[in-house]
Amino acid sequence: MLPDSKDTPAAMIDNAGNDQVVFISYDRTNSPLAQQLQHDLMRAGLSAWLDKSDISSHDPDWQSSIAQAINSCSHFIVIATEESAASVAVAEEFELAIKLNRPIFILRTCALVYLPKTWQKRQILDFTFAEVSYQDAIGKLIIDLGSDPSLSPGLLHLLNAETLTVGRAASTLTNNSSFTLKGTTFRYLPFAPSAYSMSYLIAPEDADLCLPPSLAFFCKCTGRISRGDTIQEVVQHRLEERLPPWVLMLKGHVPKESESFRIPVTAPRIWNELVRSVVRLLEAPGIKGRPVDLYLECPAVLAFEIGCRLRGMAPFRCFQYEYGSTYFNVLCSDHGVWQPLHSSKA
Repeated sequence: MLPDSKDTPAAMIDNAGNDQVVFISYDRTNSPLAQQLQHDLMRAGLSAWLDKSDISSHDPDWQSSIAQAINSCSHFIVIATEESAASVAVAEEFELAIKLNRPIFILRTCALVYLPKTWQKRQILDFTFAEVSYQDAIGKLIIDLGSDPSLSPGLLHLLNAETLTVGRAASTLTNNSSFTLKGTTFRYLPFAPSAYSMSYLIAPEDADLCLPPSLAFFCKCTGRISRGDTIQEVVQHRLEERLPPWVLMLKGHVPKESESFRIPVTAPRIWNELVRSVVRLLEAPGIKGRPVDLYLECPAVLAFEIGCRLRGMAPFRCFQYEYGSTYFNVLCSDHGVWQPLHSSKA
């Protein structure tokens, strides 16, 4: 339970008029969206507070730290999902924000069956990405928060920019993740988050930020068995086949109890959202219609659903990983008609 505001140092109370400080309230299940939201708000010149990055893991009084952050914030944001709607911690944070009369924004990320009545009375912004993209949605939020969305351009806005390399774009998008393979450094460029996944474009650091004619798409949403971080296997295969080593990757749901990517079979809404995220990604401007190789490290039922949704979008091949081995089966598809080809070593 959060401490009452009277237990918070007076210097931390009611200073919202000094700076724009945005408090992000969320359930840990939705960490991918919360973390990317924090990055993008900060790029727009706003201060964004998130417990995962602003509280030390060794802080013995983390509840007071959260209360102090809410007391000092100028705006309060809730990432609205089924999980956060049922979260006691989110409810307590929300009550404190109401008590302090902070402007509240509800970011509705999916079709919630249950929306708390206290949330219904607040400004609700559409972050379902059904009608608008993530970049359009966060652009509206940034304007509502009093800043300029042009300060926080998304990846699609940077594509094909003159003299912009993948490395420079990755630094602009505030993502320092990378790996080195065969002497080449590959960088992760954040593409689009959802409540249950995070997408990246992974490409050679020194390459110009201009998409090649064909792409790879890697969907990693594992079940109980996980092979660890296998993106390097995908890039290795692309290099061996002399194909452009540019990979769009979608990482799936992050549960509270684990840092690995797993899908709970009891949550069909998460499965549906993952499929929608795949389709949104492959229908994005500049990507739609390009030949694509699908590398699927996910349960077979999800792989089948993705293949069905992509029928007719563009010619594609499908590479399905087999757990417990270093091989993957290769299936070929021409607008959704699959036939076995061969087995290849990753």
